[in-house]
Amino acid sequence: MRDYLLISAALGLQSVKAATKSLPASVDDFGQTAVYAEAGYDDRAFRSLFFDDKNAPLSPPTYSNAGREAIANLVQKGDDDDYRLALATDDKLFADLLEIGNTESGEFARRCEKAGVPRDRVRTVTTDFRDVVWFTNAMVTAGERLKAIDKFLHSNPNVDPENNSFKKLKQQLADKLGEVADTSTVNFGGPWGFETMAVLGKASSKRWLIVNHLIVNELSVGQPKPAAFRR
Repeated sequence: MRDYLLISAALGLQSVKAATKSLPASVDDFGQTAVYAEAGYDDRAFRSLFFDDKNAPLSPPTYSNAGREAIANLVQKGDDDDYRLALATDDKLFADLLEIGNTESGEFARRCEKAGVPRDRVRTVTTDFRDVVWFTNAMVTAGERLKAIDKFLHSNPNVDPENNSFKKLKQQLADKLGEVADTSTVNFGGPWGFETMAVLGKASSKRWLIVNHLIVNELSVGQPKPAAFRR
């Protein structure tokens, strides 16, 4: 229930303190609960997922830091799996694991254990690491494909939509986005993925609500807008 409440904080709709304040103490059964979370992206917000205000590609750490912060949002000290916070909060550990690269190596496991991860829980941290690396690589590569289209359009402002070179670039982008969807991790389709996108803070509209017999709360900002039509 705490994780559901903290989705609102990840979306920036309220503070962590305000979100957790509504969590009743000493309650083990909240009964049937409805939770809804939505993040919308207009054209400008979508592009901001890949480029800064000067149209430069966002750096890989922008994405990896978002993925790690999402873990920290879902795991709190004192939880049974709080060993996962090592990867989320220790920059040196994450950098070392990136350098090691091979998640199946003994060196990778030993580095996790050195950071305080129990030996029999290294596999869980390995999954977290793979999730973050996958997300980072997927976003960086998609941004590169978009940048190639931007460059082509800048050089060919009146290009025919049926131009073969233009169509090839669009197909490469579509192929990459399809590949991202096909290779997405299980966790990206769950709370971690939503939290990661929320941490990036690029959505143009956000909405969240939770309803059960103890908690009723709804927050929203902005309104979803359809993408502008482009020839």
